[in-house]
Amino acid sequence: MQIGERFSSSTLRPLGLIMTKPTRKELGVIQFGAQSDKLLYASSPQQHTYSTLGLLTESDSKTYYNEVYADMLQSWMGREKDPRRIFIGKPQGATILDYGCGNGQITQELVEHNEVHGTDIADPLIQIANRNGVFAQLHDANKDFLPYRDEMFDDIFAFDVFEHIHKLPFALGEIFRTLKVGGVLKMTVPILRPHTMEDNNTFHEETVKDLGINHSLALCEPEVNVLTLQNWVKVMTDLGFTLLTRAYGYDWNIDPENQLSLLQNSAIDAPNAFFLWMKKPERTTQLINWRVACGAWSWEEMFDCCEEQFVRFTPNH
Repeated sequence: MQIGERFSSSTLRPLGLIMTKPTRKELGVIQFGAQSDKLLYASSPQQHTYSTLGLLTESDSKTYYNEVYADMLQSWMGREKDPRRIFIGKPQGATILDYGCGNGQITQELVEHNEVHGTDIADPLIQIANRNGVFAQLHDANKDFLPYRDEMFDDIFAFDVFEHIHKLPFALGEIFRTLKVGGVLKMTVPILRPHTMEDNNTFHEETVKDLGINHSLALCEPEVNVLTLQNWVKVMTDLGFTLLTRAYGYDWNIDPENQLSLLQNSAIDAPNAFFLWMKKPERTTQLINWRVACGAWSWEEMFDCCEEQFVRFTPNH
């Protein structure tokens, strides 16, 4: 099955994921390759910088997500300005894993026409997800193998999950194992920039204050693995994933009528990114995935490629 055959009618087109012209900065990345890192990351930190909050430890994670974060998530989801809902597409007859499903807030609308499974570390959220029709199970991504057979899922959704995981290689390995060859991983993650962690600290502090949460772990910073755009591409490439489209940038609290406009945005200057990865039989190099992420091409385009030369064509459809 060709990539275009699988996605042209069911997944990408309803999202509006049509390749737009590269920006000037993207063209620089495509043209200069690895030398262009300085164009994007000259002012970006190579590791976390923190303001007032300490990192959540792995040993405290289960308590935190059950007794603190579950209430915070319920509050955020009630705002109905979650841009990630437009990323799920309209699959039909698929076996789907909602990894870090929370209360099933994003994938519950898919349960009528698909078999939707879910995992999460927070028991209160799992109970709600099951009531919403998701076959949800408790799962600690830092230490538990996923309770599913190899290559079980057509699609796996992981929306703002990976940055919360301490043992990221282990968790991602389980994602790769349970995804079918030809299956797709849709993921959203924050992108590390000079003020990312300070902004996160402020956001979490304000949420705790607004909800009146009084808990010894309430002011811990739960996002323990926030990476640059380049490093997210490296991590996923090392596992064997192939990137299908450019990384799309988005921000939170977007009015629903404006959300589709997010799919025209590059991730290069965005605080968050949406990635569409495929598990393919053959491996793709980091250089190719990096150039795809920065807008060199997508499945919508025909292309000729090698390590030294990339030729861009625009399709007629």
